[in-house]
Amino acid sequence: MARTIQDWMHEGDELYDSTMRDCEDLESQIRELEQRLADKHNEVNRLAQILGKPLAHNGRRVTAQIVDDTVAQVTANSQVSIARALSGRALPR
Repeated sequence: MARTIQDWMHEGDELYDSTMRDCEDLESQIRELEQRLADKHNEVNRLAQILGKPLAHNGRRVTAQIVDDTVAQVTANSQVSIARALSGRALPR
C-alpha cells in the first residue's frame, strides 16, 4: 500500500515532536548539572578559603559552533570569488 503525503507529514510531525522533547529533556539536564556544578564550586571555594588554596572558577562553559569549511573559504575570499565568477573562471573547491 502506497503512503500518502499526509502519512509522510504525520510521521515527520511525530519525529519533530519526539526530537523536540529530547532537546527539552537535555536542556533540563544541563540546567540541573549547571546548578550542581555551581553548588560544587561554592563548596570548593569555601574549603579553598579555609585552606588557603586557589578558588575554583565559576562560569566556565564551553560552547562550540559547527563551521562549514567550504562556506568559510568562499566568504573569506568573496571578492576573489565574485571576480572569478564574472570572468567565467571556476571557483576553487
